[in-house]
Amino acid sequence: MKPSLYEVLNIAFDAEPDQIKNAAQTKISHIKEAVQGKDFMFLGINNDATPEDFNEAAKQRIKKIKEAYIILSNSKTRDSYDKKLREAHPEIFKRPELEQKPEVVETASDDMDSSTSSKVALPSLNDHTQRNQILTGLALLLLVVGFYIYQLMYPSALDIEPDNEYIVPTLARGVWEGYQKSVLSNIITLEVSPDGQRVASGTTLLNNVQIRDIATGEILQELEGANQIQVVKYHPTKPILAVGTLYNSIHLWDFEEDELQSLDHTHDGNISKYSGIYDIAFNSDGSLFASVSWDGSIMMWDVENQVAKWTVYANKDKISAHGDSVQSVAFSPDDSKIATASLDNTVRIWNAETGEQLQILLGHTDWVLSLAFSPDGRWLASGGADHFIYIWDMSTFERHKIIRGHDDNVADLVFMQNSNVLISGSADKMVRYWEISSGGHVQTLEGHTGFVYAVALSPDEKTLLTGGGDDVVRVWKTDE
Repeated sequence: MKPSLYEVLNIAFDAEPDQIKNAAQTKISHIKEAVQGKDFMFLGINNDATPEDFNEAAKQRIKKIKEAYIILSNSKTRDSYDKKLREAHPEIFKRPELEQKPEVVETASDDMDSSTSSKVALPSLNDHTQRNQILTGLALLLLVVGFYIYQLMYPSALDIEPDNEYIVPTLARGVWEGYQKSVLSNIITLEVSPDGQRVASGTTLLNNVQIRDIATGEILQELEGANQIQVVKYHPTKPILAVGTLYNSIHLWDFEEDELQSLDHTHDGNISKYSGIYDIAFNSDGSLFASVSWDGSIMMWDVENQVAKWTVYANKDKISAHGDSVQSVAFSPDDSKIATASLDNTVRIWNAETGEQLQILLGHTDWVLSLAFSPDGRWLASGGADHFIYIWDMSTFERHKIIRGHDDNVADLVFMQNSNVLISGSADKMVRYWEISSGGHVQTLEGHTGFVYAVALSPDEKTLLTGGGDDVVRVWKTDE
């Protein structure tokens, strides 16, 4: 039988309009994530599918979701659809009778005249219904108790007041558009230049990188030829932008001379030829940069000679190396270590010079997607698909605090210079500020209508830029 529109959206027959809308939006968001993560199983395509195959599969699925939403969100079209569905498949709407009365039979009594009878109630199907109701009630009770225990263990940081007041960018001063509107044109990476004058951005669909004036939003330059951008990072001292792509390539773009160099012998892409470079991080003087890939490998590069110093490959034992895709990498402020985050639910610390694994940080219960070191080197923050932000003490490698407040994946993190305020962007469409000392909530920025994938802060901390699934860059400024 062809799936009903209710099954397409995975909702109940009595779903309210808001539930229908939320279900459709969630489904479309999951499809976007599947395309970004090359989840061919979710999209029902072959594992050697091309980007065009992913795009086409996504479009077809979204088309069905939109059709279901249009019909079910309108009362007239929904009533008409329900009538036809009920006539064709009445069993779908069938409900058990909860008020069924027990069967009563008459039996002869031993101490009465045979003509006299007594009535005896025999067990009926309703007994099983009552038992199931009791079991369901107990399950709900356990769920409620578990929820309250969870609340006690992980109190929402949104309810915790910070110890101090901070001047942070909170006023929306602009929305940069000009990006191609498409299900795949998410603003997935943002980077502010070291001098705070320019912003580089990249999307998963457009085959170019845009550099804009941070004050006006004017497009100053565009890099053509880098396909399916995943990450852009500025060199700390030179006019060079490192660009990582979905096609497992790394480019170094001298944007003053407008020259593009591509590195040889990058990540192997042993999972798929479309493995993708998911993050890049320079050390403080720009002599080295680290790159991480969907194939689970980590590489450290000598920038001047453009050769790899060391490589750590994924290992299924999940002990000596990551056992799954690596999503994020960050240098410690003293350049002695790097941290990496992976879909194997771990954060790992490595010796930046040798590639030796120093520590495995355990705690996240789902994919770890983002990382940030505090400028003083004391803290490492990690954000994950479990919706939590973990704060790690780098002197002991112990967990210092868990921050709960987002309702979806924590996609990007950045510290302010005081090392006590952390900014997070999430798939729940929110940008939030947190105080590390108290674990309290400082500020929430609302405005995005899609996932927030990227968060970038200017060096003077007066401008914050955020980008995501709504295909725009939002510019936030302080009121000074």
